[in-house]
Amino acid sequence: MSEPLAWYVRELVSRLGDGDPAALARLRTIVGVRRARVGLEGETVTVRFEPGGEFVAGAGDGEQVEGTGWTRHAVVLAVLAGALDATDAVVDGMIEVRGSAEAVNAMFLAVEILIDAATRIPALRELSEQYVGEYSAYRAHAVNQRNDRSDTDVIKN
Repeated sequence: MSEPLAWYVRELVSRLGDGDPAALARLRTIVGVRRARVGLEGETVTVRFEPGGEFVAGAGDGEQVEGTGWTRHAVVLAVLAGALDATDAVVDGMIEVRGSAEAVNAMFLAVEILIDAATRIPALRELSEQYVGEYSAYRAHAVNQRNDRSDTDVIKN
């Protein structure tokens, strides 16, 4: 994909603030000083709010975190399309979340705020559409590469 996970996460929070400042304030209150590591297939990002309220999403590999969450692109696409409820995805093991009960609850509330806003804020809908488009192009490219390799792997006598 052309944009890394950290970019998408920063854009989510930025566009949330532009489109619904009250929702961003709720997100800051819920997250507080907690740090989380979020993974999407082979990519991870550590997220947090600085004491002054600035949102930070980056590598943060060595940072201690209170919670972690991980899923696959297909699950994100299904949630964005409304074909899968995020809570059902967790219950069914499609989204893995770890941490203390308090940290996990904060992560769920943060995701609920973002999902709710994504249905109401045009800039978040546009970001979702961009993600879907980029992922579709990425998948098509991967399939084409796989097909190209299988064509060249044929041994001719």
